[in-house]
Amino acid sequence: MVIACAVAASAPIAAAPWPASALQASAGQAVKVTVTARSIQPGEVVALTLTTSSPVDELRVRAFGRDQTAFRRSPTEWRAVIGIDLDTRPGRHDV
Repeated sequence: MVIACAVAASAPIAAAPWPASALQASAGQAVKVTVTARSIQPGEVVALTLTTSSPVDELRVRAFGRDQTAFRRSPTEWRAVIGIDLDTRPGRHDV
């Protein structure tokens, strides 16, 4: 299963293939995405840690067709936890 990451912060961010080491906002702000998972397959949980180069007020994550909650850990670090449904088919999925 392949997951592609795209993150929305205070400015639009370009999509990058998963796992993304860094995404770039159009305003020049880098976003580092760290992925932690035991396995990337149906029934598993994936934790994303998103670190911005400067503080942002809001960060949005969308996975498997649903909005996911991102929790602020600090002004520049956010965390999102994504569950992969058991009925998710193998293949490419955008996050």
